[in-house]
Amino acid sequence: MEEIIYVLKIIIYFILVFFLYFLTLKSSKIDFNEKKRVKLIIVILFCILFGFYSLICGQYPYSSDRGNFAFRFEKDMYLSYVKSESYGLFLLEKLLHLISHDPKILFFSVAFIYLFLTLLSYDRVKDKEPFALLIIGLSAYFSYGFYMLKQCIAIGFIALSFAEYSKKKIKQSIVCIFFAILFHESAWIIIPVYLAMSLNKNNFFKIMSYILLICCALFFSKINIIIINIFSTIVPSLSSQMSIYLDNNGSLQENLNTMTILKGLPFYFILLFGLLNRKQLKYKIEMYDKYMFLTFFVSIATILSMFMYWMFRFATYCYFPVFIFSSLILRELENEKDRSLFSVSLILILFILTLRMWYQYYFWYGGI
Repeated sequence: MEEIIYVLKIIIYFILVFFLYFLTLKSSKIDFNEKKRVKLIIVILFCILFGFYSLICGQYPYSSDRGNFAFRFEKDMYLSYVKSESYGLFLLEKLLHLISHDPKILFFSVAFIYLFLTLLSYDRVKDKEPFALLIIGLSAYFSYGFYMLKQCIAIGFIALSFAEYSKKKIKQSIVCIFFAILFHESAWIIIPVYLAMSLNKNNFFKIMSYILLICCALFFSKINIIIINIFSTIVPSLSSQMSIYLDNNGSLQENLNTMTILKGLPFYFILLFGLLNRKQLKYKIEMYDKYMFLTFFVSIATILSMFMYWMFRFATYCYFPVFIFSSLILRELENEKDRSLFSVSLILILFILTLRMWYQYYFWYGGI
């Protein structure tokens, strides 16, 4: 009986994703005067639906990350600890405590806010296609709202910061980054990433930024020590999380997680397709080289998660713009065969990886 329930939960998730894509596709074709009202209805509807899904996808009794969040939320005595870890989550919990100390309201609210920030970002980004929301849903992106309660909201604010950046609203973008950092200290990584992306109009800086990322991959074990030392000064709490991957001598532990690099398959594919079609697409897609840099960053960070699993968390901050990029590639490809190859391949890769993820969550652990 449990297995049937797990299968139904997985099916429900994918139904929600395709339904969101279908409604977004339809709403993009309606009369302009009706569009705002329809968009608002779609956003609120799906935020509520995903909020409820966050309640049914978890194990009970709570365990792992959700268990820790639930335990601390139930008791006011742990608010000081939450505050030291995430000031943003602390403020949210204080607000929610006015209603209830039941962890269900926390899980619902975080999933609701995360999806709301994502859909708002999609609406505000300068150039996008509904295909972007489809592949965002088919990836693991939405699942972060069910267990990465601090970081998912930070990811949502970084998505919004990119949307503002794409419209050249730099002040608003910076404000969004500030709110992201309030929720999770790892959001600091987006500052050097944006800086490198902004400087890539200059060929010298563009080449140097790629060389730097390649060097990080080739000499990660040595560079990692420097990075942790820097973060220990700037962000002590982040340093302590990263330092668990070091041995007693301060060197990187030789414990390869080779399977984690599979998470990067969609991004390696987008990067390769982007490189092969750069001449054709560079002048059709605004910020093409910036998108390519972000895709390269995600690919490198995911590969490095083989050595330090925590590195994939840095990559998640750029998932949103990379998926926006992929939707623009699909739109601008002239050859129908190329369009079919790109869209079908990307959908299959993402679907298989996410289906595998949900299978593991439900059938191995009983839920997230």
